[in-house]
Amino acid sequence: MEHIEDKIFKGEDYTKKVFYSKVFHEVTFENCLFIESHFGGATFSSCLFKNCNLSLVNFEGSQLQDVTFQEGKVVGARFDQCQKRLFLIRAKETLFSSCNFLTYCCALKLLPVAFNKRSIFAFVCLLSIFFIQ
Repeated sequence: MEHIEDKIFKGEDYTKKVFYSKVFHEVTFENCLFIESHFGGATFSSCLFKNCNLSLVNFEGSQLQDVTFQEGKVVGARFDQCQKRLFLIRAKETLFSSCNFLTYCCALKLLPVAFNKRSIFAFVCLLSIFFIQ
């Protein structure tokens, strides 16, 4: 298992990349593309995805522990396939579209949002999502 800690990655293209069995702790991804990437078996702990495109990422079996999505886009994510243990994500000014959270009992705190063209047909807001098992 590869461990990556305390790093910043900027402007990287991880399209269709496989992150199987990697552990990321306190890592920031900024302006990165993760289109159709595979996060299966990976762990993201205290990580930030800032202005990233996570369209059609496969989260099956991944662990998202205190992960923040900020000013980015998450399309078609199946968060219901993530490991439930310690699952916590936060989002700030992030576009969520066609995402599945169905297997979680969750408490959503929605704050007022100014909608624009990017937010049509999407779940966009300053949002904290806390998942409880």
